[in-house]
Amino acid sequence: MRGFRARRGPDSNTVIACFESAEIAAWFTTAFNAARGAPTNPFEFPRQILGRRRHDSNSVRVPSKAREDLSGPDFMALQIGNIILYNTYLLPESANWAGTLESDPCLALASSLAVARAGNFEILLKGDLNARTGSNTPSANDPIRRSKDNTISTRGGYLFRLCNDCDLVFISRAECFGPNGGDYTSFQGSRQTVIDYPI
Repeated sequence: MRGFRARRGPDSNTVIACFESAEIAAWFTTAFNAARGAPTNPFEFPRQILGRRRHDSNSVRVPSKAREDLSGPDFMALQIGNIILYNTYLLPESANWAGTLESDPCLALASSLAVARAGNFEILLKGDLNARTGSNTPSANDPIRRSKDNTISTRGGYLFRLCNDCDLVFISRAECFGPNGGDYTSFQGSRQTVIDYPI
C-alpha cells in the first residue's frame, strides 16, 4: 500500500509506522496526540510525536494491538491508543468476490467502521479502495480537494456515503497539503487514476 508501512517493533506491543507522505504523518500525529491530550500541531512539536521519532524521517514508534474483531476480508485493523488504523484493499468494482471471500468486503468494512465509531475511536482508513472520487468531498465542511482524476465511480459514491455515515474526512488530495496532492496513484498501461486514499 502506498504511503504507509508498518513493522513489528522490539517488543510485541510496539509497531514502527513509516509514513511516506507528510500529509498522512501530520494527520496521524494530530489525531493520535488529540486522543491522548497532547499538543496537536505536529509541526510545532516535532519531538513529542508519538514517543520517539527519528528526526530525519517520518518514522514513529508507537504501542499497538491488532484488532481481529474489527478486521475483515481484505482489510485489517490495528489499534494505536484511541485510533483504529485500517489497512484496506477493496477489489475493483468489476471483480466478483463471491466464492473467494466469506462476505462482501464493502459491507464488512462499513460494519467494522460503524463499530469502531460507536466505540468512540478515532479512525484512519488508508488503502487501495478502487474508488474514483474526482475532486468531490463527502461533506461541504471537508477540506477542498483537487484531483487530476475527475471521474466519480459507483464505488466513489459508496465511499462518500460511508464517510458521511462514519463522520470521516478525506485528507487525500486536500489543497491544504500543497499543489502535488492531486497526482495519480494508479498507472495501468496508459490509464491513470486516483484510487488510493488516506481518510
